[in-house]
Amino acid sequence: MSGQKLVALTRMLAERTERGELKWEESERPGVFQVSFSNSSVRILHRDSRLQRGSTEYVISIINSLGVEVDEIGDESMPTEGAYSLMKQMYEQARRKAMGVDTAIDSIIEDLESGIF
Repeated sequence: MSGQKLVALTRMLAERTERGELKWEESERPGVFQVSFSNSSVRILHRDSRLQRGSTEYVISIINSLGVEVDEIGDESMPTEGAYSLMKQMYEQARRKAMGVDTAIDSIIEDLESGIF
């Protein structure tokens, strides 16, 4: 049952990330991004594939209120077609949000358009 819940959670996170509804932030670990909820947090990261040498696996981990990882699911263990693409896209969107990429781009475009640089 836990696996099905993690798949459902991953889909909900992906949908809300796509709509810009989640406040992804940098974690204390480079390349790991997190979003906090009332009693827990979710982190998204990538690591070397455990199944295919030279490939990447995207992983969602659940962190409890004490900061302990209590569960995780990676695209390689997700019984869903398109899991890699779904999680890769969510990782990239979470990274962009946490790093303020769109804000930086908008600022540069504004400077270029107004001649300030």
